Amino acid sequence: MKWMGMVLAGGFAVSMAVAAEAQPTKIYESLAGGEIGKIHFESTSPYDFGHILDGSGNDRRVTVFGDLEIPKGKNGKVPAMVFVHGSGGWHPNHERYLREFNRKGIATFRTDSFIPRGVESTIGEQVSVTEAMMVSDAFHALKLLMTHPRIDPDRIGIMGTSKGGGVALFTAWEPLRKAGLGGAAKFALHLPLYPPCGMFRPLTFSGAPILILGGELDKWTPTAPCVELMEALRATGYDAQITVYPGAHHAFDSDQPVHRIERAFNITKCRFEVQPDGITVEKTTGIPLDSLDNRRLALSRCATRGVLAGQNPAARAKTMIDVKNFVGRVFGP
Repeated sequence: MKWMGMVLAGGFAVSMAVAAEAQPTKIYESLAGGEIGKIHFESTSPYDFGHILDGSGNDRRVTVFGDLEIPKGKNGKVPAMVFVHGSGGWHPNHERYLREFNRKGIATFRTDSFIPRGVESTIGEQVSVTEAMMVSDAFHALKLLMTHPRIDPDRIGIMGTSKGGGVALFTAWEPLRKAGLGGAAKFALHLPLYPPCGMFRPLTFSGAPILILGGELDKWTPTAPCVELMEALRATGYDAQITVYPGAHHAFDSDQPVHRIERAFNITKCRFEVQPDGITVEKTTGIPLDSLDNRRLALSRCATRGVLAGQNPAARAKTMIDVKNFVGRVFGP
């Protein structure tokens, strides 16, 4: 900070602080220097998956960020997990997963898709930041992490909750992976917790294992479409699993008791399908979700308001066990 003298009427001289110009944020294109902590990187804001497939969302550039932690006491390259938040943004409850991963020798990269876009939450609207934007952020995060000298580029997984769980699932769809990453790059595992699900045409996924964890009583992101998708994938020989916890509502791993969220969407009557061109269609209305207005219209037709969400103690405890077992199976000891 520099100081500048000012002479006031009456001849008294005082000093005032003049803030030095803020240093520009460094945007990382590579982490070859072994950087950790808060990492800003460039991404894009495609509105729907079709805008990733046809490249039309590539000119909507945005700088996003994530927080990278490398486990202490580990030598050589380590696996990593990208963690994606849900509609309410980052919640301190999710720290327990990051701590457990770090304890197991796994690096963590906690991304934020909301704050860089000027949004705190999408609960109650679901139109300002879309899953496609967050998928783009996840793909750019993966490409960046692959340049880090301490991270094994072949052992980077993705995990997310609710809307972020959808991102953890959708990044496994092969047309998206191919368009967003190219070459052979892909996430090594996909771990969605209570994600929104639908069917994909074609039913072609990246080959990386998928485990969905859902709640039996979830009305915000119902498990029935997830069960249908996982069964269809397993019928092709894919390593796709789903565990549905009995008596559990949305956010069953939360540290908050079950409570009603009036403005959240109940989408039990909605049916989503991603078409070959990447455009998501709400099947009961036939409305494509390729614009803000269309997305609002589709939700106004198929969804209602008000859901229950909150902790189920048995499911919360079992979630951590299932997460550790799945990640350990894929990444190894």
